[in-house]
Amino acid sequence: MNVSVSDLVLPEGMNDLSNQIRLLILDRDIEQTSNEEQKRTKRGWYSQWTELFLSDAEWLSEEEIRHDLQECDNKLHGGIVLVELVNFSPYTPLFVKDGELTDEQNEQAKKLNKCKLDETTHLSTLGEVSTALGFEEDYPKKLKGLFKDAAHQLQGGWTKTIAYTAAGAVVLAIGGAIAATALLSVAPWASAGPRRWRQGVPCWAVVPSPVAVWAWPAASR
Repeated sequence: MNVSVSDLVLPEGMNDLSNQIRLLILDRDIEQTSNEEQKRTKRGWYSQWTELFLSDAEWLSEEEIRHDLQECDNKLHGGIVLVELVNFSPYTPLFVKDGELTDEQNEQAKKLNKCKLDETTHLSTLGEVSTALGFEEDYPKKLKGLFKDAAHQLQGGWTKTIAYTAAGAVVLAIGGAIAATALLSVAPWASAGPRRWRQGVPCWAVVPSPVAVWAWPAASR
């Protein structure tokens, strides 16, 4: 399967749908959070995140999201969405550090550090997404394991060649059309994420990729 960089760029409609699924994941995660302080912190982050990235979005119901996913006839685009969502890691401070943090920012960062996305809720929701896209229900779990393995290896500060080889191994391991989507982890410039990414807001605040996080430091050595 020949895939060019342009093939990896999601159309605007798929980007919007991807963000709708993030909202669904967050809603479910906050709902199941039993610690009231953490629930308040998560809700505060949710409000700030939606204001930054989805202030003009038309929110969809779960039924509408499922319908739109089933209507996606481009397996590669569906796979890209799934890879992005597997690596979605919310509750990261959304402010950009410029000099010393204020006391308020430090306090917020400490509270957010205690907030984690429930993995069961995350993977369960993505299982529904995967099925609607025509993939196996357990694809998200497999993908998450592959990315964790690659990230663990890349933490060692390998050279550019080894880092890219490891990322390539992930691509081969996934198999099929969805495999090519893993290229996003080493080609972040190919993703057509929220437009505000290009306005100074760090992309890791929205869709951090563990392979990308560790591939770039390794490549710079």
